[in-house]
Amino acid sequence: MTNPYRGKPDFQFWRKSVALPAPTDVDPVVSTNIQIGHDTRIATAGSCFAQHIARTLVGQGFQYMIAESKPAFEFSQNENYGTFSARYGNIYTVRQLSQLFERAYSLYEPKEIAWLREDGRYIDPFRPQIQSRGFETIDQIIEDREAHLDAVRIMFEECDIFIFTLGLTEA
Repeated sequence: MTNPYRGKPDFQFWRKSVALPAPTDVDPVVSTNIQIGHDTRIATAGSCFAQHIARTLVGQGFQYMIAESKPAFEFSQNENYGTFSARYGNIYTVRQLSQLFERAYSLYEPKEIAWLREDGRYIDPFRPQIQSRGFETIDQIIEDREAHLDAVRIMFEECDIFIFTLGLTEA
């Protein structure tokens, strides 16, 4: 069995590139083979910083990928469509992103399907702020979640570059 880390350059390891060198010798700029063009499909997830990156990409004419767009019949408020590449809301930790991936590919089945709010409407435990008015029924939440996770799979499979920004809670 081969070791996937063998033969990698020093800059790809935290210890060799940041922890061991003197602070004045740390160089965060490296040359890579990554080319980002205006036709590169770029997706984002993470903290509010990912939202700023997305707006900047769009403003600069890059192809920001929106895998989950607002349905034609959705006539009310925005409900967080287009904030990120899919309607998952802020993702602050690696664990949250991992759970999203696992849920999208049916590798993880949550125990709780929905939370009941005090006003009698339901919300998604993994996206409690995504639908401000909540859902009338659990079936609506399940239908919305299935469409959402379909969009998440499309995003992961079709994006060329995925940008994930960590929130302060991860630090």
